[in-house]
Amino acid sequence: MKPIFLQFKGLNSFSERVEINFEQLIGGGIFGIFGDTGSGKSTILDAINFALYGDVDRSKEKTDIINYNCEQLEVKFTFSVLNYGERKNYIVERSLKKKSGTHKAALYEGEGVNSVCIADNASTVKQKIISIIGVEAEDFRKCIALPQGEFAEFVKAKPADRINLIERLFNLYKYGVKLKDKLREVGDIAENEYNKAYGELAAYSDVNEHTINNLSQEIADYKEKHIQTENYCRDCEAKLNKANILYENSLKLLQAQKGLNTLLLQSDKIEKLRNSIAIFPDCKRVCEEYAFINDLNEKLAIQQKKYEKLILDIENYSQRLVAATKKLLEYDYEGKFAALSSELLILEANREKFAKLEEIRFKLKQIQGEIKANKAQLAEYDGQFNKIESLLNVLKSQLNDQAEINFTNIFKGRLQGEVLRKAYVDELNFVCELRESVKEYRAETKLYRAVNQALSDRADYLNELIKGFGSERIDVVKTLKDIQKDAEQRQALIERINKGNEKYAECNKNRYVLAEKIARGESDIKDYSNQFQKLFAEIATNYGEKFDYLQIVSDIKLKIELLKEEQSKLNGNKEFLQNNLLSLKANLASCSEYSLQLKGEIKIRKNTVDELIINSGLVDYEHCKNVVDEYVDYQTAVNSLKEYDEKVSSYKNVIAELNSLEGILQITKTDVELLRKEKELSNVELREIHSKIKVLENEKNNYLNKLNKKEQLSKRFAEINDRRNLIGQLKELVKGNKFMEYVANGHLIEISDLASKTLLDLTDGRYFLTYEDGFYVGDNYNGGKNRGVNTLSGGETFLVSLSLALALSQVICARSNKNIEFFFLDEGFGTLDETLVDVVMSALEKLKSSRFSIGIISHVEELKHRIESKITVNKATESRGSTLSVNF
Repeated sequence: MKPIFLQFKGLNSFSERVEINFEQLIGGGIFGIFGDTGSGKSTILDAINFALYGDVDRSKEKTDIINYNCEQLEVKFTFSVLNYGERKNYIVERSLKKKSGTHKAALYEGEGVNSVCIADNASTVKQKIISIIGVEAEDFRKCIALPQGEFAEFVKAKPADRINLIERLFNLYKYGVKLKDKLREVGDIAENEYNKAYGELAAYSDVNEHTINNLSQEIADYKEKHIQTENYCRDCEAKLNKANILYENSLKLLQAQKGLNTLLLQSDKIEKLRNSIAIFPDCKRVCEEYAFINDLNEKLAIQQKKYEKLILDIENYSQRLVAATKKLLEYDYEGKFAALSSELLILEANREKFAKLEEIRFKLKQIQGEIKANKAQLAEYDGQFNKIESLLNVLKSQLNDQAEINFTNIFKGRLQGEVLRKAYVDELNFVCELRESVKEYRAETKLYRAVNQALSDRADYLNELIKGFGSERIDVVKTLKDIQKDAEQRQALIERINKGNEKYAECNKNRYVLAEKIARGESDIKDYSNQFQKLFAEIATNYGEKFDYLQIVSDIKLKIELLKEEQSKLNGNKEFLQNNLLSLKANLASCSEYSLQLKGEIKIRKNTVDELIINSGLVDYEHCKNVVDEYVDYQTAVNSLKEYDEKVSSYKNVIAELNSLEGILQITKTDVELLRKEKELSNVELREIHSKIKVLENEKNNYLNKLNKKEQLSKRFAEINDRRNLIGQLKELVKGNKFMEYVANGHLIEISDLASKTLLDLTDGRYFLTYEDGFYVGDNYNGGKNRGVNTLSGGETFLVSLSLALALSQVICARSNKNIEFFFLDEGFGTLDETLVDVVMSALEKLKSSRFSIGIISHVEELKHRIESKITVNKATESRGSTLSVNF
């Protein structure tokens, strides 16, 4: 997170509105906030804290931070965040009223007219800020306002005090008291589960295999009895089935005798039916003939009515034919056709003018369409042009941020030192081996002593040279690969910029070509419009301003077609009337002839019926009709008589067959009921035995389930007991504060490793930091030997505490994967003399970069004169609040 602009009013000692432009302040990498003690320097940090999180760490009551001369506190803070290579700006605004305590807040993404509100109340703004920055309020204060004075004490503190500080900074309470409370809680739960499981298992103490074996034997005995009773039931059922069959047959015999008697009572009716069936065919024929004669009379009546209607229709069509002929003569269709044809000839003479006008109209539409398409293409190229320009700016900015690699300077630096150190080590090994080989020829001679001394001096000289390179080692191959990788990345950026420039030029060229096409098209539209207006005026003289050649021609042709259609309809109507009149006259003759035929056939049919009645010995038509009505269907009457005879014969046969069965006359309903009762009793006994078997089997299954449940409870009891014992062991392990101290030591080691890297940079590779139940400083100028932190000077203590503070900030920010882009050092220089101020400034100069800025809050005058970009805070007076001035 990087601050851009801060504006606040009514906070602590500030009663008037103040504004701070951080973009200008942090341009040099280091800026200061200076003023006397109590002037309000730390209030600037309070304003940032309140803007982001809605509170101030130093205030117990929220409204206590409002200036006593102001009714409310107002803060507006603009900042930017870099995520995955993309930087976004945000604006947060808050206000707090003194009387009501009303707290309003809003958060905007973007700047100016392009800003969008993404949260609009205090709680949602705070949650959104946490997700954007990646740290909560407490961690933000630890990362940004580094507690320098606290860390100076932290370096030399006792182990217990140091552990307490780490516990507080990293919220390690969950590994201390909270962990013990949690273990006590789960231990109580485990103890309750143990007692509950023990009680549940005790309820199954009487469940055993012996009870199940007794039940199995009892079930086997009842199953044997079930088989015997089942056989007896089958015998009873067989006897009952035999008696039922005999009794049912006795009932059938009685039913057959009753049926035969009922049929014999119908003998008179049946004889009458036999006589009627004999004359039924002749009677039916007489009735059919009379029905046919009636049908012929109805047809004759219909023909008579049709004849009368045809006479009327012929008269009507004759009158309509006369009227149609008269109408054709009155209309002058040929004259009308000639007039319209003359109009078409006049239009044809002006056809070229109409065609030219239409051609110009089409050309205008075509050019307008091309201009519209070209403008759309131009807008698309404009969008591409802006995107390419924006991308080029980003790439050029990245190229500027990535410094050009100077291989000479790199080699002359630490890389050359590592190569020389390796060469010195190789030479030292050679000198040592040579000195050892000379010892084999040792002799007390002046030459031997001179050679041995020369080799020893050379070895000592090489040792001193090697020590001068420090304890840090550089992997030359890896370093060269990293340099090559950076060079390749820079070259890739240059190539992308070159390609972007090519696309930029090409896109700009296309924009110019399209702009020229649009200008030419607009000029052509003006020329064609003038031609169109001139020709339009000539044609409009004869046909008016609203004309269309094709439409006029189409209208005249349509009139001709309508006249032809009208003439054709009249001729068709006349022909239709003539044809219908001829057809009506033909139908009239046919109708008259058909009536004469019907009259002759009626006479013949009547003579035939009279002869049939006399020859068949029938009385008359009414007698025949009565016979047919009584027996509507001859075949049904025949079938009824046949069915009667068959039933009589069937009943007689059944009676004879059943009378031959033995015992049929002696069997009674009582005999059957006694056998049924015996069968039911045997079935009841069988069901009782079956039910008893089921009860015993269920009881056995219940015991088996209980036995299985007992086994499950035993297994669960063992698991719960193991967990109870494990928790007990854990409680023993965390007695006192051992576990939290172990976790805190892990954090201290991690912080020490990170701080050591910074300390090596700040001291040009001389000092490094280690932690083993306390902080120790290693000195590479003294063979890497460790020194106690109590032996450090004031400046050295500052460098160590600054390195530790930065390491702590990095660890906390690493939790949210966010970069540290700036931080404040608050009141860490009060005891430094002029020499140590030089050490401080040198260290801070090494830490600053284009992406990392440092703010110093101090009242030390020497620092104030050494830092150019600064904020000077003036104390409040009786007449006004604190004020500030900004210098760049």
